[in-house]
Amino acid sequence: MRRPVVIPLDPKYGFTRLSVTAITSSQVTFEGILASGGYTQATVGPGGTATLNQISIQVKALSAQGALLRLFPA
Repeated sequence: MRRPVVIPLDPKYGFTRLSVTAITSSQVTFEGILASGGYTQATVGPGGTATLNQISIQVKALSAQGALLRLFPA
């Protein structure tokens, strides 16, 4: 990954930006800028789930080449 990948979200989830900032063979890192002006970050391994603000992100599959993610309301 050369640069962060922005995940497009409906504004109702409370983010001005949610991005994948790093992927390795063992984890994915997410960073978000909240509409309220705050900041949030999570690092998740395969099969794990992080809840950021009003959205949950599950890492379904992971390799050094990429990740398969499932996003759903928290």
